[in-house]
Amino acid sequence: MVGLLDFAASLSHGVKHHRQILWRELLPLLPFSMFGVASALYLFHTLNPELLSRLLGGFVLGYALYTLFGKASSNIVSRWWSIPGGFFAGSVGTLFGTGGPFYVTYLQLRGIDKSHFRATIALIFLLDGCSRITGYTLTGVYTEETILLTLSAMPLMFIALYLGGRIHTTITQAQFRKGISILLTISGITLILH
Repeated sequence: MVGLLDFAASLSHGVKHHRQILWRELLPLLPFSMFGVASALYLFHTLNPELLSRLLGGFVLGYALYTLFGKASSNIVSRWWSIPGGFFAGSVGTLFGTGGPFYVTYLQLRGIDKSHFRATIALIFLLDGCSRITGYTLTGVYTEETILLTLSAMPLMFIALYLGGRIHTTITQAQFRKGISILLTISGITLILH
């Protein structure tokens, strides 16, 4: 369900803000993300999802608290970090429907401004979501209930997209980075408690 909603939201943002997409940041991530998706589809029914969810939550929470309370660094990480970033985003996203923290972390460490960040992450989610949806469909994961729940959630998602777009234009880059850290903190806690 999260995969379908992510895909719809990303399609909306990716099309609307396509001129702000940073292809040089996106392209190194894609092959490793696709490899992660394929690996996770293979492991989907063999791993302990609760343990993996808690481990992922701990990692995301630790990084979020570091960015929220740690000293801000102006260092930009190498594009080589796209290898683990893309792989873990693709595999974790396929297993849990939430690979976003790895993409967000990578783009944040690359020092991308908020407008380019929003457009680039939307296209990443669109391409990643397309591969996950294809994989889920081919492996029979989707049910009629999943489709109905997704359709019922879409009106709220589009309202949230509209409100998020309005907020985006009024905040500074520093406020944006702090907001990302807070969202990652919430994601990490949710994964640990799930």
